[in-house]
Parts: sequence; C-alpha cells; structure tokens
Amino acid sequence: MRLARDFVLYNLVAAGSAAVDWAVFLTLGALGAGHLPGQVGARMAGGLFSFFANKRSMEREPGGRVLVQGRRFLLLYAVSLALSVGLLYVQVDLLGRPLYWAKLVADGTCFLVNFAVMRGYVFRATKGLTHRIRSVMGGFRKAA
Repeated sequence: MRLARDFVLYNLVAAGSAAVDWAVFLTLGALGAGHLPGQVGARMAGGLFSFFANKRSMEREPGGRVLVQGRRFLLLYAVSLALSVGLLYVQVDLLGRPLYWAKLVADGTCFLVNFAVMRGYVFRATKGLTHRIRSVMGGFRKAA
C-alpha cells in the first residue's frame, strides 16, 4: 500500500517537475541554446523542484536530515543528468531521432530510475553511505 501511495505522490511531483523542465528546455531553445545545454538547464531546474517536493512527500521521518538527503539527491542527480544527456545525445546526434521524442524517451527513462532510487535510497531513513563506510573500516581495523 505504501509503494502505491509513494508512486502516486511521485507522479504528481513528477508532473510539476516535468512542467518546469519542459518550460526551461523550450525557453532555452527559443533563446538559441543547443539541445544539450538546454537539457542540462532544464534538468537542473526540474531537479530543484523535484528535490523539495519529493522531500515533503516521500520522506519517512519528516523534518529530518536535509544534508544527508541533499547529498544523496545530488549523487542521484549527477547520474540522472549524465543518463539524460547521454540518451539525448545518442538518440538525436547519433541515431537522428526527432528531438522532442528523444527527450521524452530520456525523461521517461530517468523518471523510472529516479523513482526507485529516491524511494529506496535518497529519502530512506538510514544512517547514510559515509556511516556505512566508517562501520566497515572499523571492522577491518578490529580484524587486523
């Protein structure tokens, strides 16, 4: 039940994020930016919207750990941005597909990846990767 609720809320936030993303993408395109710089700017604007909106809707412990979640989101965002720009480049520049269809495929792929990672990692109430690394390193020290 919680998964269904999270997915519905994620879709609502994604609709807002997509609106921001496409508005920036089209605006930058109209101002003469190429499709790859336009995609970067659009993903940045949509990403900011997404982080703050998803933080409120998916967080398990409201009011908690914005720095940990922010670092996690930035890691996801970097991977998602690379995936998005890479997919757009391959589809448009290498395969010659129409720009707007290629953007829809890139955005749709990122949508699915981002949902899984946000739900399972970014907003999960765990100590974080640095805590895990320290725990593992401490275990190595004890064994030595």
